[in-house]
Amino acid sequence: MLRPLVKLTLVHLLWRNYKSAILTTLIAIICILVVSFVHADYVAYAKNLSNDNTLGLSFIIKWLCYISISLIWFILCFRPYKSQKSTNTSKHPPDDSVDKIQTDDPFYAISKMGKLKSRADRVIERKKEDA
Repeated sequence: MLRPLVKLTLVHLLWRNYKSAILTTLIAIICILVVSFVHADYVAYAKNLSNDNTLGLSFIIKWLCYISISLIWFILCFRPYKSQKSTNTSKHPPDDSVDKIQTDDPFYAISKMGKLKSRADRVIERKKEDA
């Protein structure tokens, strides 16, 4: 009873974390299969017509399609991770971010004070002054 729940949880976690990579890979595989089937049909068609003049060109086009599909897959799968790392590793915030914090945060001035005094601190100070 616990095994299906664990499997479902693992599948859900994998899908949530790698959804875009899985979909991109599946689309790339489908595109490669379509190019292969179309090329195989063209080769059979060219053999029936005894037209071997354009057969070499069809292989060049097939491999150019394979290379372009692979490059697009590589860019779509690995490019976003690189840009996320570069945005997270920035050490210095932009200058206008401090102004934005000051205008958006109503408690910004209070948080910059040295030491905040509570009611008990003020009572203790009054007793020290009276004594």
